[in-house]
Amino acid sequence: MSGPPSGIITFLFTDIEESTRHFERDEQTMLAAVKEHDLLIRTVVGAHEGFVFKTVGDAFMVAFSQPLSAVLSAVEIQRALQSQSPSSSALRVRVRMTVHTGSAELRDSDYFGTALSRANRILSLAAGGQILISQSTRDILAEALPSDFTLLDLHNHRLKDLTRPEHLYQVATQGIEKNFPPLQSLDKLPNNLPLPLTSFIGRNSEMEFVRDAVARQRLVTVTGPGGSGKTRLALQAAATMLADFPDGVWFIDLGTILDGELIPQTIATVLGVSEEPGHDLLASIRLHLADTTTLLVLDNCEHLLKAVAGAVSHLIGGCQRLRILATSREDLAIYGERQFRLPCLPTPDKNSKETAAAIISNESVQLFVDRGTSVASDFHLTDSNAGAVAEICRKLDGIPLAIEFAAANLDTMSPGQMVRRLSDFFEMLNRGNRNVAERHQTLHNAISWSYGLLDDPMKRVLRRMSIFRGGWSLEAAEQVCIGTDLEIEEITPILGQLVRKSLVLRETGVDDNPRYRLLESVRQFGAEQLLLEDEGYDTSVRHLEVCLHRAESLSPELKGPNQREALDLVEEDLDNFRAAMAYPEMIEERLRIGIGIHWYWMTRSRFTEGVSIISRLTNIYKKMDSDLRARALNILAVFQWAQGEFADAHKNFDAALVSFRKLGDRSSEAMTLNNLGMLEARQQNLGIAMDYFESAHNIYLELGLERRAIQVIDNLGALCIETGNYERAIAYLGESEQYFRANNSQYDLARTLSNLGLALYRCGLYADAQKRETESLTLRLALKDVTGTAMGLIHLGTILIYTGHEMVGLQALGCSQQLIESDKVHLTVPEKAAIEEALKQSESSIGTAARDLYLAAGRVMRPDEVFQFAQGI
Repeated sequence: MSGPPSGIITFLFTDIEESTRHFERDEQTMLAAVKEHDLLIRTVVGAHEGFVFKTVGDAFMVAFSQPLSAVLSAVEIQRALQSQSPSSSALRVRVRMTVHTGSAELRDSDYFGTALSRANRILSLAAGGQILISQSTRDILAEALPSDFTLLDLHNHRLKDLTRPEHLYQVATQGIEKNFPPLQSLDKLPNNLPLPLTSFIGRNSEMEFVRDAVARQRLVTVTGPGGSGKTRLALQAAATMLADFPDGVWFIDLGTILDGELIPQTIATVLGVSEEPGHDLLASIRLHLADTTTLLVLDNCEHLLKAVAGAVSHLIGGCQRLRILATSREDLAIYGERQFRLPCLPTPDKNSKETAAAIISNESVQLFVDRGTSVASDFHLTDSNAGAVAEICRKLDGIPLAIEFAAANLDTMSPGQMVRRLSDFFEMLNRGNRNVAERHQTLHNAISWSYGLLDDPMKRVLRRMSIFRGGWSLEAAEQVCIGTDLEIEEITPILGQLVRKSLVLRETGVDDNPRYRLLESVRQFGAEQLLLEDEGYDTSVRHLEVCLHRAESLSPELKGPNQREALDLVEEDLDNFRAAMAYPEMIEERLRIGIGIHWYWMTRSRFTEGVSIISRLTNIYKKMDSDLRARALNILAVFQWAQGEFADAHKNFDAALVSFRKLGDRSSEAMTLNNLGMLEARQQNLGIAMDYFESAHNIYLELGLERRAIQVIDNLGALCIETGNYERAIAYLGESEQYFRANNSQYDLARTLSNLGLALYRCGLYADAQKRETESLTLRLALKDVTGTAMGLIHLGTILIYTGHEMVGLQALGCSQQLIESDKVHLTVPEKAAIEEALKQSESSIGTAARDLYLAAGRVMRPDEVFQFAQGI
């Protein structure tokens, strides 16, 4: 073509797959192949009016004015390469390609801009022979593609260093390959790294230092003042090392944790490690990580240094391939730690020429311009404003967070106006602030300056939102920020303004609704202002009330058909619940929060935290015979029972029972009797257990609480299995089955069917037993009840073995064992004992030959495969 295209450009990027390896094997043969490859690409793109603006080794970068021309070129090149016979070239190379459309700046026959970075990142995902196109190209192409071309939807993918995910498509047509392995984007590698909300500017040498340090040292701590970019650097470095840690890169934010004792629980939650009752949780984490190649990113360690240091020392002491990257305002002071003090960004030299061209390469300026254009699209760095921009960056000492706050005001003032206001404001603040470290002083002043630019309603909202921990919903913000000086309808638009000013971050919650949070430095500043304005107590009360309403509204859902979603919602607000339960006053409301979310601790096996909080609140709640305290004692006893602390559990159940009887609360009395029955049954005191169950059942019948009575009947059926009275068990469980079916209670029905299947099996009624167990598994798989699935697989596996289906029966047992060992199953001590006994009985019946048969099968089936096989028998 006559010259390079401009405006909206479509780029075709290509390179040869594994070219380095080919050169190392046979350089001369590869040189000949590359020569043929280069001639082919230049000929084809030239015929389609493509402009080759750069080549790097065997990689081509080509610009087109029309996206269809780029796609047709890519297909023609692939067809030619893939149809080559071995004799036509000494080596058949495989070329990967991507087509992406965007704007770019042309300088000296070369292009610059984010579109090129995005095209490069997409290309890195492609396989040899594959053509990937971006969403922007696909949108412009519309219906222009030839009828024999198909775009295969490969969905969204996160790309290294880029904020926005890319929706990718693969070109498919005759004459080119179609089947390729899944794209190995960031989403496909095990990690929980948060999606960056803004682009990463500069810091290349710092990131290389951190990457190299992590490769060499087991603990690397990035230190520096607040706002210097420690978290962002750690996240960016971690994202570039995903492929180096096949067992995962896990980000753990400690900034919201107030109590150092919660550090093991926080790490365990991210890693999915279950708390083993009676065992040290940190030891369980170390066992989980022992043989893995894993990177943990521990963020915001400075307020818990001693506790973090202890946990880190314990973990790296027993995990040879574990690496930890920490961020903190000071080092952890652990032997073997490599500290990297992160400098602030370089600022323009005051004595140098201050034109746009002279300062645009400075990283502070680049950050200011990037963040500024995101809020003011008409802002551009020019010779007329370059001096003011350089002065702003110098006054802010190159602190990234401070620069971002300043740039967020470009929608309301020019750089010249901004630099004058900063000068006056900082001079006033620094008069009385000389005892603060210089870097911290600058950041505090920058936040204070941004805060000073807000109107009074925005100031109120910002400082009141500092009461939240971790994050919050729009509805929660409305309830916490409201007051005589602020109407509820004002809060949403104010929140939007604070997001645009980069003072509040907007994210997506687990229910896909917006969530908001503050950077820790902004939250701390807001908390200072809250106390200065004497609003701390009132805001804390509103926050506690919001948490109480949230806990009590989620409480029934934690046992219902939407249990998993409700558990995730509790976990999302767990830091807020913890903070509310730690307030010094309103003990009754704090205890109600704990009671409201207690099923979260139980279901997610967070027994230690549950016992700690409920026991502490119960001990300081002085209404000894209140219904609330008795309920709390009942819950505490359940936790203690789950941990195998049977004596303490019995004591608290008994205390709760006495209180309920004094209060005349017959329903709660029956509930406690039922709990005591289960406790005695787990200790093999079966006669005592039977008495408790029957007493509970009679009370429920007197009160007309049929559902509760049936649940006790279900427990009686399970107990009869334990005592060997299988016919009576079948009668009890059959009654439960009928009720739960009629009332569509799927969780209860799944449990009943599993127990009924076991009773039928013990009576030799194998066909009926298999039918019940298979239906139970159907329900449990649909409900994502992993623990129930593991227990049901043991029952089904045993039945299948005795009906002549040894292979699939053994697969069911193996699958159950695999689930239990995967840390996805949360077992109480009694459940664990029951499963171990069931496995022991099954294995003693299987025999050596069957065991060998199972081992010879090689691959353990998934639960759904076992279930489907059993259905067809």
